[in-house]
Amino acid sequence: MKVVDAYKNSDGKFKFDYCDQVIEFFDQEPYTSQLRKGAGGRQETVLVPCRLPLLERFATEIGIPSRVLKHWRTEHEDFDHACEIAQDIQEYIVVTNSLMGLYEKTFAKLIVKNKLGWKDTVEQDINSKVSIEGLMDKVSENNKDTNFLSQRNASLELISNVG
Repeated sequence: MKVVDAYKNSDGKFKFDYCDQVIEFFDQEPYTSQLRKGAGGRQETVLVPCRLPLLERFATEIGIPSRVLKHWRTEHEDFDHACEIAQDIQEYIVVTNSLMGLYEKTFAKLIVKNKLGWKDTVEQDINSKVSIEGLMDKVSENNKDTNFLSQRNASLELISNVG
């Protein structure tokens, strides 16, 4: 379809058929197998990723700007649900093709972060019990400076008055 022909739904009115159409638009196999001539003229099978379905492309297919599609999602619960299913299918396609090595790594990372909402997470397990008095005792063992010890005692006295 040509982009100039895209705006066939110029009135921008929602149709409940779009709920089924958005799922059908996304529902495709992640890749196809194609035979190609390889080295030495031998036939080899090559995996080719599908054209990644995007909600923006679906909007163009039905002749509306993507902002209208976003508005419909807020106004029509059934359509929003259908778009969520479509995005689940999109996630399956992206993950499958990424694991098969059919997408360039940087592209795949951008897609899962920006389109699918994935995030890099770092788990930290911080379990430590620190007693100020014990910590100060360790420091004082390493530093016999009397000025430091007087500051330590003043700090401990101040802490005990607060707590």
